[in-house]
Amino acid sequence: MLKKILFLLFTIVFIGEMSAQKCDYTVNSWYWKFDGEDVGNLRNVTIHDPTVAANYPLSNIGNNPPLAIKGGDVICLDAAVSFRFLTWVNITGEKENPVIIKNINGQVKIRSVEVDGFSASYAWKFKNSKYFKLLGNGDSAYKYGFKVTTHKNSYIQMIDKTTDFEIAYVEVAGDYANGMHATNSGFAGIMAKSQPICWDDENGGSTDAVNFEMKNVSIHDNYIHDVAGEGMYVGYGRVQGVQLNASNGDKCSRINYPHHVSNLFIYNNIVENVGWDGIQVKNAHKNAQVYNNVIKNYATLGIGPHDEGLFVGDGSEAVIHGNWIEKGNTQSNGMQINAYGNTKIYNNVVLGAGYNGLYLNNQSESFAKKDGKIEIYNNTVEGGTGSAIITHTAQEVIIKNNIGFGYEAYHGVRKPTVGIASSNIEEKLTEDVNFENYANNDIRIKSEDSSINNGENHDFDAYDFTGSIRDTSIDIGALEYGSVVDNVAINVAITNPSTNTYTISDEQDILINASLTDANNKVKLIEYELNNSVIGTSYTPNKLEHTIGYQYLIQGTNTLNIKVTLYGGISFYSGAITIQNNSVLSVESENLLENRFHYYYNSNNKELVLNRLDDTEITAVEIYDLLGKKTQNWKSKQVSKNTTRLTVNHLSKGVYVVRIITDKGVLSKKILM
Repeated sequence: MLKKILFLLFTIVFIGEMSAQKCDYTVNSWYWKFDGEDVGNLRNVTIHDPTVAANYPLSNIGNNPPLAIKGGDVICLDAAVSFRFLTWVNITGEKENPVIIKNINGQVKIRSVEVDGFSASYAWKFKNSKYFKLLGNGDSAYKYGFKVTTHKNSYIQMIDKTTDFEIAYVEVAGDYANGMHATNSGFAGIMAKSQPICWDDENGGSTDAVNFEMKNVSIHDNYIHDVAGEGMYVGYGRVQGVQLNASNGDKCSRINYPHHVSNLFIYNNIVENVGWDGIQVKNAHKNAQVYNNVIKNYATLGIGPHDEGLFVGDGSEAVIHGNWIEKGNTQSNGMQINAYGNTKIYNNVVLGAGYNGLYLNNQSESFAKKDGKIEIYNNTVEGGTGSAIITHTAQEVIIKNNIGFGYEAYHGVRKPTVGIASSNIEEKLTEDVNFENYANNDIRIKSEDSSINNGENHDFDAYDFTGSIRDTSIDIGALEYGSVVDNVAINVAITNPSTNTYTISDEQDILINASLTDANNKVKLIEYELNNSVIGTSYTPNKLEHTIGYQYLIQGTNTLNIKVTLYGGISFYSGAITIQNNSVLSVESENLLENRFHYYYNSNNKELVLNRLDDTEITAVEIYDLLGKKTQNWKSKQVSKNTTRLTVNHLSKGVYVVRIITDKGVLSKKILM
């Protein structure tokens, strides 16, 4: 775990450097295709190198000589552009110098929806590409700088021998506008595989295991939600061969063996509200790691064959740890592992599985002959109508230090056919496990529980699910007794104001900045609490910032801290600071117009929040810069509610004047945006 944390911190620094790079090319309008071997003939691309641009005049578009991107080039997409579907082809960098694709000037939105009776069967598609990174970290105000939506097929596709790529800080979002059902919300969120091609057809067998391998793939820190298929679909499956039909409909003369996947890393992703599996991985035969992902509300369509929170199988050998998997349908398995070889499964939490919590099922003869064993250590797993942990395989399986609970029909932890099961706790009734607060998903163990110090030592990981250090007397379950989340893995602190006590003597707003370390991606929600009341939230942990309007401050001493809530339900706080308000208030001020409103700017959501405290009628709200130029305005019908959130567009950071025009007068106030 320590090595993993250091690696993640390094990655943050590395990506930060990437995001600061200049743009070599900027996509400045929508077009359906970006050809990395012919950029000079794309009308929608700005070439920033003047020397290169001089040789590719717009007047000669269509007749320019080929211009290919090269290793290290940065391709930027401008958030001001309305993008539809897009095919990326021939995006080829270098192994040690990849091509970077990033957002600039805000969150880039890709909406592949029907226009004039036509829509594509994808949102983004990468073909014949390698050595590139798709990074949505080009604007620090957004954790997910790309937001991808489609109504047909898969959202982001890595196909046609695409390999050696990274996808990070991307939101894949199902579109529920106008009450759409999930089946209208596309298919898989991220699909990465190259389909086998019948040996009798053109290019037959070119994507088979003997000819192609998808390798060096990293998919991390993405948010995938409300899609009709799998959240992620990586690898084709059918490792033992598949009989296809040729393009003429006849059976192929040879069996196809789909390509392998190696050096696969899937981590720190959030997958919620998906119709099929949360994350599915197949054919990952070498060095696959799936860790620190959050999967919630999976298999909502309940189709049967694809009802797993996390599915790893069909020729995979993997390390699976630190995942939080919660709430499937009545027939779902929280984790189904069909992997073989040296596979390790540890520090995972499974809650609310409908049938089995962890189901290991690799009965193929070829799997049984594979060297190595499957080890299942220190998981906390809730079963359903079936078992908590159950295995069906001829391979050797070691099951130790797990808590299996909440099952109805069969086993808490079933002993494997080959191997051992020891030092596990089985409790059929959830209330018989001494969790701190199961109803709120706080599955830390109370002091009197038999799991404490009764586990068997192993060398998998020196840390538990939360990142807390395991001592030499190991506990049973995913969380050590006394686990704390305010540690090296997760920590929050207020950085501005820099002192523990801050004093104001006049009516002024206060900008709060904070820092967050979340190496294991466990943080769900951040809340700013002033005097025990929530005054703001943040969903972008890479940018913690909030402005406290002076109207929230009481006369005298105010207390501010930041509350962090994990996906598991555990909450903790930053250190508190006190704000001493020495402003002079007169009795007459209670009747002033400003006391009829509370308003402040939420920098994370880029919105002006206005709370109307009485029946004062608002005729307009206006924003001016300090030179007196009106930058944005709203009419009365847009601010008719007691609490109104007004989206603020395209303003650079600085001080502005907010002017509220009412039937009782005009109120103006400077505010930092």
